[in-house]
Amino acid sequence: MYYCNACDEPVLIRHVGGAARCPACDHVDPTIGASGSGRARDVGAQIEFGRWLRKNLSPVVDTTSRSPSEVADTVAAWARDRTAV
Repeated sequence: MYYCNACDEPVLIRHVGGAARCPACDHVDPTIGASGSGRARDVGAQIEFGRWLRKNLSPVVDTTSRSPSEVADTVAAWARDRTAV
């Protein structure tokens, strides 16, 4: 198990789209499961955007403790409410 080194609290890293990504701050850790050269890249802007988005996004859907079908149901209900006439 790997934890995000950019977060103040311990957050378990998830593998998303071939990258090791923190679900809390969007930090991508290029050293976990790295292939090729394994060189790090600057992700500061991406991390800041993720923090801004979580602060300003409403509603927030917790995908860390709910099943994929529960998350899909919540998002679908939100979309139905937003598009209802």
